[in-house]
Amino acid sequence: MDISIIVCTHNRASTLRETLLSFFQMECDSGVSYELLVVDNNSKDSTKQTIQSFVMDYPDVMKYVREEKVGVSYARNTGIRLAQGKIIAFTDDDVTLDKRWGQEILNTFDNYPDAACIGGKNSPLFIDGQPKWANNDIFVFYGDTGFGEITKYIEFPKYPFGLNMAFRREVFNKVGMFSPKLGRYGSALLSGEEAELFYRISKYKLKTLYSPHVAVRHRIPAERTKTGWILSRYYWQGVSDV
Repeated sequence: MDISIIVCTHNRASTLRETLLSFFQMECDSGVSYELLVVDNNSKDSTKQTIQSFVMDYPDVMKYVREEKVGVSYARNTGIRLAQGKIIAFTDDDVTLDKRWGQEILNTFDNYPDAACIGGKNSPLFIDGQPKWANNDIFVFYGDTGFGEITKYIEFPKYPFGLNMAFRREVFNKVGMFSPKLGRYGSALLSGEEAELFYRISKYKLKTLYSPHVAVRHRIPAERTKTGWILSRYYWQGVSDV
């Protein structure tokens, strides 16, 4: 298996459907073998039915996985354990994937054999239009790493974000998986699981590459532009950093 793509989801059936639609509109070179594992992190809405409707249409590619312990790190680790690919890639349940996203991941690993990890370009897509006050300084909280338009190696404390990152399988064998003490769980905006993982990766002297060609658009609903959400996001970032 060339690549396993893991999407973890919790009570976001409507946005998940849009993400899955974009996945199955992707273009890959002939001969590429891939799988999509959608990890249902104990959702209570119609997530299971949404996933299974795609499984029925694409039974050879897509797999439904259930993780009862709520927390994105639990869900990601379950996906890693079940993945069959040489490359393990992650995206979120509220993104639209570029048509060549998966192929660009494979091409980048082929072109940079010393890269152990890859992060891509994440562009916020404001559903109700970009607020006038929104600028590059706050885009980081909407998933934009701000790494630019040039392919380059990045070093910790810079690191890719979870909505668009990929790893050679052996990375997890060397450094371990995501810490369940960190990352989103339920409605809490705790994060830091990616930073902690890439900290360990840096200690093992493994290289991380950024490619703007590995691109996704992160859909931002109106409620995430409200003052309450932004203050909560900043608060939880402080907790995560500590």
